[in-house]
Amino acid sequence: MVNLTLGATVPIGPTISARLKDLLTKNNNDSNDLPTVEDYLSQENPPKFSGALGSGRAGQQLTTVPCANLKRQVPGSGPFVQCMSPGTLVCSQCLLVKYCSAECQKQHWKKHRKETCQSPLLDSESDDASQPQWVPAWFKEKRQPQFVGEQPESPVPRHLITNYNITLWGETPPVDLLNLEGNEGEVGRGYKICFARNQGGDIRNLVHTVNSLPEDFTGTLDILYHDQKTIQAGHTLLVLYALLNPELPIDEAAEFAVHLMYSAALTTPMAAYLYRCIHTIYGAFEGLDGNPFDDAHKGKTYDAKLPIRGGRTLEAVHEAWMLGLFLEQYVSDYKLKTAQRKMAKVMQNPKREDFAERFMVPLEGQHRVGITHFRKSGILLPFNVDAAHFDQPNRLMHGNMGEWFARHVAHPLSGWPVSHLRQSGLAHGALPTDIWGCFFFHVKSQFQEFARRVQKFNINITVATLPRDAIPQRIRDGKLGKAFQRGGGCFDRIDMGLIVDPHLRINDTLELWIPLLNKENPHAEMLMQINELAFHAETAAPNLSDLMITCSKALNLDLRRIGREGQTSPSLYRIMESVDAFHDNSDAFKTYFRGLGVERTAAALGVKARDVHRIHPQRHGVPVGSPEHTIPKLSSAEFYDLCECSSDAPPARDSYSPFFKSHIRQRRPSNAIRRIWGGRQSMKVPSVCPMSGLDLYLRTQRNSRNSAFIMISYADSQTLTNHPFEMNVIN
Repeated sequence: MVNLTLGATVPIGPTISARLKDLLTKNNNDSNDLPTVEDYLSQENPPKFSGALGSGRAGQQLTTVPCANLKRQVPGSGPFVQCMSPGTLVCSQCLLVKYCSAECQKQHWKKHRKETCQSPLLDSESDDASQPQWVPAWFKEKRQPQFVGEQPESPVPRHLITNYNITLWGETPPVDLLNLEGNEGEVGRGYKICFARNQGGDIRNLVHTVNSLPEDFTGTLDILYHDQKTIQAGHTLLVLYALLNPELPIDEAAEFAVHLMYSAALTTPMAAYLYRCIHTIYGAFEGLDGNPFDDAHKGKTYDAKLPIRGGRTLEAVHEAWMLGLFLEQYVSDYKLKTAQRKMAKVMQNPKREDFAERFMVPLEGQHRVGITHFRKSGILLPFNVDAAHFDQPNRLMHGNMGEWFARHVAHPLSGWPVSHLRQSGLAHGALPTDIWGCFFFHVKSQFQEFARRVQKFNINITVATLPRDAIPQRIRDGKLGKAFQRGGGCFDRIDMGLIVDPHLRINDTLELWIPLLNKENPHAEMLMQINELAFHAETAAPNLSDLMITCSKALNLDLRRIGREGQTSPSLYRIMESVDAFHDNSDAFKTYFRGLGVERTAAALGVKARDVHRIHPQRHGVPVGSPEHTIPKLSSAEFYDLCECSSDAPPARDSYSPFFKSHIRQRRPSNAIRRIWGGRQSMKVPSVCPMSGLDLYLRTQRNSRNSAFIMISYADSQTLTNHPFEMNVIN
């Protein structure tokens, strides 16, 4: 058994304080009287954590948005604490916070007015709805933004570089990998699915797949969740165990898991329970004694079986040195201030201000306030909920020295559809303007449903962290758990996640993983996503005049006004980021993709790309099963939800701009652009503009609306004879 220690001083034993319940229910007038993590971990009798792991200061769960006012717990003395009465009145000025009474609103007004209502990020009333009152710094200062320009790019600041290569959150909406209704349609048989290479350290695809099972599902579902990135896999394992551990009520476990996955800090009880989960998990790896980095463990793999809800088992398979990396991260002893300082160096770096503001350009004023608040606090809560008691770092989000894992423009909204968030928020009293409060309640409700279904249905989950080539070989050898002991193909679905470099990875991926598809199931499929791809297609150039007019209407923008504002116009960059959402470049992409040689590899393996997708839509904004050339028809509000508010931040795409620039020629604007912009002959198209005159370099971007999704399935011999390789790709 691994001997865990917190820092270098406090051992994590098998039991924790029996005084926990008393300490949590005690009325503490001084915050210094609150128990520490060490208090929880150094006692003899195990506590009952139930009732302690909610988001409130005393461990209460949030079931609705509380009053925003902060009151002294004892009149005239003691700390300020949140008024937990349900909020029923809305601040009419900012439309972001709620109060339980006019009295609470008056008490809180001085603080609230200064911090929120007078925020420059909020839009003031304007007769021109197409032009927000807030503008980014580069436009006010009449300078070129940092993310474009002809000058050489400055080196990335050292504190923005980590050795972990971690993606905390996914960047595309969750996928139901089974979609039984559109495929097999059988609810009484067994299915095996594999998440083979995961895009981020969250579990949204797994959760969405389970939550989409029919209510009358009586079969079995065996899930293999593999992530080659050690830290991400450890993150996933801990979140799943915390959520599915039967020790906690489902509702409380779901709220705790939300913070594990999305918050940079935890309350003290949460941090204590996280250590308890760590001790349970890593003490369960059979045969692993002593230092995981010792030569005696080199190349060895260890398994752990953890009991979860419904009498099921959560299995974990890891190499010893990977376990060592986990433990280095989780038993570190840095303090919250260190973690906050290092997070701020990344998320609030003044040298990257333009990158952050570029994402905020299309947002509504309240949403700008919300994203700024989250980037500073790092804690996922409704906007007006006090987070002062989140006083421990979430060690799943930081390295062993407190390094912040996320990119400087990362935000978790990009992995969830905003329209769904609003619906969940309304059910819990959250305002649509408080998109982060809606997000909190949506993820919590999804986690609740996931835990209930794991408890109800026959679902088994295995989390593995092994080298890329090891999983297929272990499955062929029958050495990856009882559920996957078939030597040949066993998976009904394989999600390969993000293929970063299609030139090097797609053919290898097919050869390695296609033999693991279940040949007996005609619905067996593999899903791959291709990003960060640039290619030149001379024949794909659209009519730019029509395209820009269509885009400007969807964005509710005035092109002539953009022309008057010049090349630093914030609205110009909105069009540059959005114009490809209205262009069908599927034929050009197929031509490019065929040139990679995938056609020959697929034919040799007996697979083809589906003509009509059955799992994931061919592009976001259209239903599953739509013809490949379908272009989404979205209102301004729908476009905002799908492509601007919930898409990955534009700066994340531009962080790879040197790659794109090598494929994009800088040219003078075409006559079509000059005509639309009122004949401003001196205007130059910035070098990262996705269009160069009438020759368009089509590309898929790191964005939920225009990634390329490829569905590959086993093909019958007649289809292979007539059409050896048919691709249906939307980007």
